Amino acid sequence: MRQRACYSLAANSALNYIARWRQFFSSMDLSALERQRLAHYRFAPPTRLATAPQAARFIERFGFCWLFAPRDRKLELPSLFEAVKGKRDAHIDDWDADSDKVWTWKNDLPAAKRAYYGKALAGKPCFISLKMLPYALAALGEEDFERAYAQGAIHYDAKRVYDALAQFGAQPTQTLKRNAGFVGKDGNAR
Repeated sequence: MRQRACYSLAANSALNYIARWRQFFSSMDLSALERQRLAHYRFAPPTRLATAPQAARFIERFGFCWLFAPRDRKLELPSLFEAVKGKRDAHIDDWDADSDKVWTWKNDLPAAKRAYYGKALAGKPCFISLKMLPYALAALGEEDFERAYAQGAIHYDAKRVYDALAQFGAQPTQTLKRNAGFVGKDGNAR
């Protein structure tokens, strides 16, 4: 019962946070909203992300962000890749030497316990700040996961990943694979 109350409290806090942002943005016209987006999403060349600490602060500021913005943009969130590139709708086709930083940060930031990285939103690679992570986990609901697994709705491999995250917390992808038991005959994570 106590755990359910904690989930309820976390969900209410997250909903209040979202409601405040909706109220703020509903009072803007579209051009003002786009100007805010350009400023906050770091599209201006002098504000582009260049270091891992800047990336960590970017994630902390928003709570959630994409690694790469999905082409369909059904869920509007900032993108770490776009913040490095300094432009909206930057995708993998725009890869260059600067882009390698983003690929490194997806492993380094979780390893340094600066952010969670995974496919938690719409099955797309994203970062979640450690401050928002408890709310995200509460929204997903541990009890629902266990029940869905017991009913056969969740694959055993997903359960192994879930258990590894529950036991060891945020971790780089290769470490997560090893901790979840995805190791080949050669001893390498698969």
